[in-house]
Amino acid sequence: MLLGEEEAAREPPIPMVLVSGPGEGETEDGGGPRLEALTFLEPSPFSAWSDRPVMKRGPEYESRKLEMARRMIGIIARVEPELPGLVTEIYASTPLTAEWYTKSEGGGAFGISHDVGQQWIERPQTRVFFKNLFFTGHSITMPGICGVFINAFDTCDMIRGGDLFGAVARKDLP
Repeated sequence: MLLGEEEAAREPPIPMVLVSGPGEGETEDGGGPRLEALTFLEPSPFSAWSDRPVMKRGPEYESRKLEMARRMIGIIARVEPELPGLVTEIYASTPLTAEWYTKSEGGGAFGISHDVGQQWIERPQTRVFFKNLFFTGHSITMPGICGVFINAFDTCDMIRGGDLFGAVARKDLP
């Protein structure tokens, strides 16, 4: 959904919104249907909180996130007027959130800058703080097509409970 000049002129601007959601019966928790709305934001409107860790950025930051989420709901309501009355929970993030979890500069959505000094431990890892959440792809572990395949196999092995790359490092593969 591309937006008009009015919304693009506000601070921070919301130039477009991508809306998606699972079909009926696709939610694992048995809850109601979900809607995901994404937009592109410059990190600068959130730079005042860049020195604070995730979940500890304070009420002003949380208020700013909620304001952005409500603006997005209002934008979607232009097409789906019943939406605001159906929203029961809002989970929002900013470029700072993305930067915290992915180590992508400025919270970039399309991957991190690749540098040989960022390999392995300095890059976003497959396994993160949350149980059963795994990442795989171009910006995880190592870059490039080969890196994606290696990371995908490693992720699958972790999900299965294995330790393929630990075994390779120890040279004790069967």
